[in-house]
Amino acid sequence: MTSEEEARFHQLQQSWCPAKLIEEIYGLDLRSGKLRDYFERQSSLLKRPEILRDTQVHRYHFETTLQANQLVPRKWAAAKLGMTEASFRTMYSYLETNGLLSTFHIIPELINKYFDDEITQLFNELRFTTFANHTAFCTKIHEALSSRFGLKIEPLYCVTSEVLKEQPCDFAQVFDCITLNPVGMKYKVWLDFKKPMNLRPDYCSTLFYAQERVALEPFLAGTEKPPIPAALLSYLGR
Repeated sequence: MTSEEEARFHQLQQSWCPAKLIEEIYGLDLRSGKLRDYFERQSSLLKRPEILRDTQVHRYHFETTLQANQLVPRKWAAAKLGMTEASFRTMYSYLETNGLLSTFHIIPELINKYFDDEITQLFNELRFTTFANHTAFCTKIHEALSSRFGLKIEPLYCVTSEVLKEQPCDFAQVFDCITLNPVGMKYKVWLDFKKPMNLRPDYCSTLFYAQERVALEPFLAGTEKPPIPAALLSYLGR
């Protein structure tokens, strides 16, 4: 691991972490502005546990607050649609300007967790479609945004799928919380850092797991070790 990855790896094992870690993983700077006010208000007015303390963030309480309010960071909302955050901002601005959004977000960095469903409802041809997988969903959404609104979407691909040179390449869905790389559904590895059961697990990529198996195996969620494609081992010279 790099020194930055090793630092995140150890910080993720604690309930309190540096605000910088939250910014790196979730794209949210809680140290100032509306975001800090929002989370402090959640703690005080709603009598929820303390989230912020100087430059530290209680990650479990932070994630619980997002979950209770059905919010996801904009960075992760973009990944759910297989696009970069820059493309998400462009798309959101266009839809908002043209009155095509039914959900209003007071803080731009926090998005309703069902926003991907709202996007689907904009297109008659997608409303009742069952998609084979996340990549198929993202492909259709990007095509629809381009053909209907002329929006050029920059795709966000899974780092493992890119290394394997898969065609088609898997779209990302989440982020590796240690390397910060985008991760697709097929190649996400669940990690158990002893978070409360109500919160989603942390993830790393199959690529990173294959590189750092000795360090990561004690933190795997579940009893089965994730499969590592032979082509990936060959790429890593293992």
